Amino acid sequence: ELDAGLLGYNLIRGFMQQAAQRAILTPLALSFTACWRRIYTKLTQFRPSDTRRYIQRELAALMDRLAACLLATRLPFRIEPRAVRKRRWSYPPLKGSRQAARQGTRAQLQIPTKS
Repeated sequence: ELDAGLLGYNLIRGFMQQAAQRAILTPLALSFTACWRRIYTKLTQFRPSDTRRYIQRELAALMDRLAACLLATRLPFRIEPRAVRKRRWSYPPLKGSRQAARQGTRAQLQIPTKS
């Protein structure tokens, strides 16, 4: 299975190379997935009764269609820091143990008695 997968991948890349040369492009400018879909669709449409001339004509048309499978243009490279703004918390940070914080809160909530 691995050999068949590598063979298929290299055949698709070969078609892409030929299409790119015909269109004076680099093969890296073509979308692999879009080319794969077009190649698969075209190769599954051939019948054993098709003539050699017909197949050559269809493959030439396929090369023109593959050259149109360009990748989307990407934004220019930018360098920006990977940082996030510090979030403002509505509560102060917990310092010390949670049990000590509970006792401190209870002590603050107790109302002093009048003597």
